[in-house]
Amino acid sequence: MAEELVGDFQGYLQTDGFAGYNALGETREGIIHVGCLAHVRRKFVEALKAGSKKSSGGTAQTVVDLIGKLYHLEKQAQDAKCNADQVSSWVAEYSELGGRFHRNTQDPRSERHGALL
Repeated sequence: MAEELVGDFQGYLQTDGFAGYNALGETREGIIHVGCLAHVRRKFVEALKAGSKKSSGGTAQTVVDLIGKLYHLEKQAQDAKCNADQVSSWVAEYSELGGRFHRNTQDPRSERHGALL
């Protein structure tokens, strides 16, 4: 069904967590599958809840905080009526910071690592 919905589309395909879209980025030439930041955040919140009650959250808390900063930044950009290029530039700066942090700190067996996939 996902194949039918996207037809001959090529480019970035942003979807929610529906598993039916997962293979499109792997099997279709010209499609790059990207996820929804709200779903990524939810996975890290779940990882926080699954973690030790004694810990302060560590990496998962840092990511939830970074995403919160992105949301705040987007709200400021909307209020300032920034154009799409300005918003993209700011979000890319913060997103790269978070991405670098995560790639360097995650155990591939952890639930937190799974939140990145």
